[in-house]
Amino acid sequence: MHASLKLSNLSRLPFSLKNRARGVLSASLEQAAQDVKKFCTDVPTISSDNRPFLLPVFYTFLDPLQIPATVDQLRSTPTASQTDVIRNRVLLTFYSLQSIQAILALDSISLQALSALWACIWPWISFLDGYSDNLPECNIPATTKLSTFATLINFFANHVGKEIFSSPGVFAVVGRTWAHLLTCYKSNDDAGIIVDEALSDISQFITQAAEHIRKHPDSLDDLGKGAGGLVSRLPSMVVSHLRHFIPHSDTVVTKDIATTVCGMVPFFFEDVQKHFPAFSRALLSCGAVPALITVLRAFGPDQMLVEQIFALSVVHISYFPRHKSITEALRAGLFPALFSYNTGRWKGAAVLWLKNLLSRILPGSTIYRSTLVQLRLSLAERDSWDAASTFTTDNLSDWNAFLELANSRFQILNDYDSGILKAPKMCNNMQCMALYSDDDIQACGGCRLFRYCSKDCQLTDWRNDHRWVCAPLSSHRNDYSTNSARDKSFLRALLHHDYDTHREIIAREYLRFALEGPNLLPVLVFGYIHGACSIEVDPLTLLINTLDFEAALAVTRDGRIQYQIMAVMNGEKPSCLLFPFREVGRNFWEELRAYAASLPLDGNALGRLDEYLPVVLELMQRE
Repeated sequence: MHASLKLSNLSRLPFSLKNRARGVLSASLEQAAQDVKKFCTDVPTISSDNRPFLLPVFYTFLDPLQIPATVDQLRSTPTASQTDVIRNRVLLTFYSLQSIQAILALDSISLQALSALWACIWPWISFLDGYSDNLPECNIPATTKLSTFATLINFFANHVGKEIFSSPGVFAVVGRTWAHLLTCYKSNDDAGIIVDEALSDISQFITQAAEHIRKHPDSLDDLGKGAGGLVSRLPSMVVSHLRHFIPHSDTVVTKDIATTVCGMVPFFFEDVQKHFPAFSRALLSCGAVPALITVLRAFGPDQMLVEQIFALSVVHISYFPRHKSITEALRAGLFPALFSYNTGRWKGAAVLWLKNLLSRILPGSTIYRSTLVQLRLSLAERDSWDAASTFTTDNLSDWNAFLELANSRFQILNDYDSGILKAPKMCNNMQCMALYSDDDIQACGGCRLFRYCSKDCQLTDWRNDHRWVCAPLSSHRNDYSTNSARDKSFLRALLHHDYDTHREIIAREYLRFALEGPNLLPVLVFGYIHGACSIEVDPLTLLINTLDFEAALAVTRDGRIQYQIMAVMNGEKPSCLLFPFREVGRNFWEELRAYAASLPLDGNALGRLDEYLPVVLELMQRE
């Protein structure tokens, strides 16, 4: 026992206070509980010279050796008198914990004494939490009890450290406390203040435990179990925590609120994502991106970790499905967050994240109708933004290039919405393969990927080979299902637009391909990974590793269907979407190969492709 916790220290108290303390020690359980409750109320009024000498009183009542006997009584069927004893023991313990909490908040205690205190405090917290459903009614509000636990655990974590994180079950208690407090109504009354202070304690505890969580990710499992489920329960709690303290962008962010919000940062670390791969996606589904953007807008340029929160926002915006995250971020006010300060806010590492956002993430999402619609709304106030004062020269160049690309896509969107630009679909019956509007063609009820203009065409294709490929195609449906029907329709329309706009480039690529690989089937690849369209023609067989089944199916159709690949970003990795485009017939490929074979093979043919384009364009016109 540490010297400061020995009862002999009571002799150092003034006479009246000493007699009062000794009276508590000699009282019955019921009376002692009431006396300690009164002490807890009086602690702030007692002289700072005397408060530390009261610790031995409360320490004495927290003897862990009392716990086994209490547990045995609970496991049997206690009599009425035994129930009263248990109730008074619980009240005495809880008021002792509150009294220690009050003293620790006001006075400095040695580290050795704190370690000894924790050795007695933690077993009782663990007991009161673990047996809460079995204990007699004590009229202690759950919020008050759990808030006391949170405050004590955070205090000892802050002053003792690693010893606290290794205490069995401490993360489960924190998780249970956290989940309960998040369900409490936030108000400005005393109860609301208690909730906010306890949530702040939990945030600080998580910040202190960040390194421990990195090394021991299983701690998150305990946190999730304590919250009433698995670790998958935590993402919704993280987002609720952020929204609790910063519900809207004009929230006044005090230093305490900033500290509390930053306590959630460890949950976004890469270490957590690696140990729990589904964690980041769960965060997204719970609204992490809008919550982070709201925090970013509310934070001032001098708030702690503002650059890290911006980096986390960019990282999670880029996760799959990226365009949906961007749409949410735009709706939450991504651009106002960027332009909130025109005093050179974006410096240092933030410049690199901003470049990634402006030159890669945002441009790559302008191929989706849903994003473009929101983007057009979000850019409506851009004339009031001072980009020159906000961005570095490099970032400003990226911003202007992005605006130029966005404006060109807005025009395509206008043509699509007005019906000028259409996205016809091809009947997949090999004996038909005509193009139809959305209203005149229906999807297969099995795979939902092949389409037919009539029941006769569907039946014919089923008898030919679709019955063998329908189920495998269905298993690949998830690759396409992240996009809404409107987004998929717009993607097809964008392909048609860029095909017609870049016919000369396509003709040049076709001819180059015919010269380099005359015996291979080609596929058009439209790259939108960084936003602007790039076009190349590649061998269809090279795509088997990416689109194994679809590519193999295309090969079996012997080149009669012209396939187009859209290379897009799905999350952090490139992804390919395969679109049957139109029937081209074997004559096109045969005539193109024949023409390529007739060109002089003097080593300069590839250098003089433009001379031969008119013939290729004429062949393409016959498709």
